[in-house]
Amino acid sequence: MPATDHQAVLEISDVALVMTEARRTGVLAFALTAWMYEFGARGAEPGLQLLSDLDMRRSVARPAHLKKGKAQVWHRLLPFCREALPAWLKARTVLLGDYGVIKVADRGLYLFPTSIETGRCYTCAGSGKRPVLKREGKRRFKDGTEPCHHCNETGVRWGIDRREVYEIVRGVLKRAGMPEGRQHPHVLRHSIITHMLEGGAPPAMVQDRVGHRSQTTTLEYARTTQAAIDELEGRMSKVYVK
Repeated sequence: MPATDHQAVLEISDVALVMTEARRTGVLAFALTAWMYEFGARGAEPGLQLLSDLDMRRSVARPAHLKKGKAQVWHRLLPFCREALPAWLKARTVLLGDYGVIKVADRGLYLFPTSIETGRCYTCAGSGKRPVLKREGKRRFKDGTEPCHHCNETGVRWGIDRREVYEIVRGVLKRAGMPEGRQHPHVLRHSIITHMLEGGAPPAMVQDRVGHRSQTTTLEYARTTQAAIDELEGRMSKVYVK
């Protein structure tokens, strides 16, 4: 969904406040909030992320997306993830130990394992096979199935649940003092897309990083960003005196 409402985008200074609160909350809250921001993740997507999608030695990751599968290339971790993820990986080992012998091997595959009752995989709806989606012009259709790599064909979700993500990240945003309209975790997605485009990142790279199926969606953010700049320039010109 394009960020047509500028009130739904955090300033960089707001992001700093949010991350400070996330650090204070705990290692999982910090790692999760940093991941949601830096990769523009939707609420269910951290639960799809496998440990093998992260390479801390090279400081890169391949974000997983509900609508588009894995990113085509490895993307660089930004400062918040570089700080938060090492501490989370250490704490995660302790968390997995608490599960005893109950599917530790399955949970252990995930960067963010769930701490609640497991359920059906979001991507394949429990079948172990995900639909292959194709588009011809404006027509979208399913063209067979392929093995679901998000659940390793088990049909079971062992990654963090979207409800857990929502409660943790919304709590961080609220305690950080963000106004009511900017307390939904999706505000982090709008924010990173806007910030990257404002910083000159190529739209194709942003599209792959955040999982837009169409670059048209990414370019909507670019147009919105340009409109904000035009509006600011108009306001400045009214008060500017040579």
